[in-house]
Amino acid sequence: MYEPDPEIADLPETSDRPIAWRSPLDSTRRSRDLEASQAEDDDDGEGTSEDLEEKPEAAAGSHPGVVSRIEDFNRNRERERLQVKYARMRSSLYRFFRGTPHLYYQDWPDTALDQTPPVWSSGDLHIENFGSYKGDNRLVYFDISDFEDAILTPAARELTRSVSSVLIAARSLGIGSRDMIALTHLYLRSYTAALRDGQARWVERPTARGMIRDLLNELKQRSRRVLLDERTVLNGRSRKLLIDFKRTLPVPEV
Repeated sequence: MYEPDPEIADLPETSDRPIAWRSPLDSTRRSRDLEASQAEDDDDGEGTSEDLEEKPEAAAGSHPGVVSRIEDFNRNRERERLQVKYARMRSSLYRFFRGTPHLYYQDWPDTALDQTPPVWSSGDLHIENFGSYKGDNRLVYFDISDFEDAILTPAARELTRSVSSVLIAARSLGIGSRDMIALTHLYLRSYTAALRDGQARWVERPTARGMIRDLLNELKQRSRRVLLDERTVLNGRSRKLLIDFKRTLPVPEV
């Protein structure tokens, strides 16, 4: 569904080929060279939205201190996983947006939007933080799938981040401008209606429609054995986790 992460695809598959450490968005430190090269590439000397999508570092390079803020925020994280995160952030503007929620909220302006009623929010809502999971009743649901940053906050903050993710990811998803705006309007109307009704909702197979229904129907047919085969490697009578440098990484030698 989404564009591949080219730098992730080039990562080694075994731990005997260590990943070279890179600072976040290294090339932002060369922002002047980047701007000069863009001017040479464009006849009119002006960057376009396409340039920004292909070069997410340009977004960071145009705002002094962004790289140091990213480094400070991630300073105490495990080094190898942080390398994978930075590689993803370099791959597209959307990945950069997804990996920097702290910048979004640190730069949140003092506006009337904070007068919206407080609601329990996931804290980092974007289009890839929705997914399927199985409940205690063994039924499969489609809902928000990331709550590690959950917080009671004005409703507009989560709404704007979620809508922003749609607008930024639209090009990668092949969504035209008209459809993109229509989707955001529908999303806002539906969110408002749910708050007005004051009733929690959930999506399962009997209530799902369209692509979500197709997904849940497909998942109903998937067995635990199939899931194990996707995530592990059979070695004799035992299984080992599949090292894909996305969900799993090799344990470093000590």
